[in-house]
Order: sequence, then C-alpha cells, then structure tokens
Amino acid sequence: MARNYFLQLQNSIYLPLGVDLFEETRIEHEETNEIAEILQGRPVDEELLVEYPGGTIVSGVIDEIRENYDYIGIDEPLYRKREDYILHVHDVIQNGREEIGPGRLLALNSREKPKRIMDSNGNVIWGLHITNIRVTDGERG
Repeated sequence: MARNYFLQLQNSIYLPLGVDLFEETRIEHEETNEIAEILQGRPVDEELLVEYPGGTIVSGVIDEIRENYDYIGIDEPLYRKREDYILHVHDVIQNGREEIGPGRLLALNSREKPKRIMDSNGNVIWGLHITNIRVTDGERG
C-alpha cells in the first residue's frame, strides 16, 4: 500500500510533499467516490459493519474524514484529491484473512474497497449485491 506524505503548513493545511507552491500544480477531484456519497448522509455516530474480501467483519463508527492526494502527473505536477472516511474499529465480529483488531483506524474509500458496508441491522448500504444466482447442469445453448 502506497503511503502519502504531507507537508503541514500553518493552520493545519496539508499539501502533498513535492508540491511546488510557486509552480503550476493542478489538483483534480476524484470523479466518483461511491463510498463517500453513501456515507455523507449517514448519522455521524452510527455503528457500521464492514466486511472485507478476506472474510473479516468489523464494527465501528466513522472517526473523521480525511482528504488525500494521489500523484498522477507524468510530465507535470498533477494530483487527484479523494475523501477517505476513517472507521474506528470497536469490535471484530468475524476473523478472516485481514489482520484487523479493535482500536484500528481503517480508510473506507474507492481504493481500499471493502466487500460490503452495512448498518447495525445488517442492511447493506454499499457493496456487492449477489441475487438470483441459478446453477444448472448441462450445456449452454
């Protein structure tokens, strides 16, 4: 996983390292961030269940929203800005391949996609929905 390093300026303004403040630097916004769009309208203190591809399921609440920048420029300084919703893990409901424990902070974003995000009742609010799977024997026609 790539790490982002930031330079902190006055008043808690964070810029990606390598940004030349005196040169033309462009920052694009991520076009679609489905996870951010879903979580924006949710209550701040809502308990969420998050399932990862390896089978781990954790519960927690959104701790903060961070802005991150990915360097995507080749010939010019160009960054893509994205919002990460940071989940503070309260409990591990089911252990899987991921090594996640209580107290961890996990980024929920379009890069490190979980398999599913559910509300405290188990209703899927974001993720993979598999419905109407039909298994048949024989050849396809």
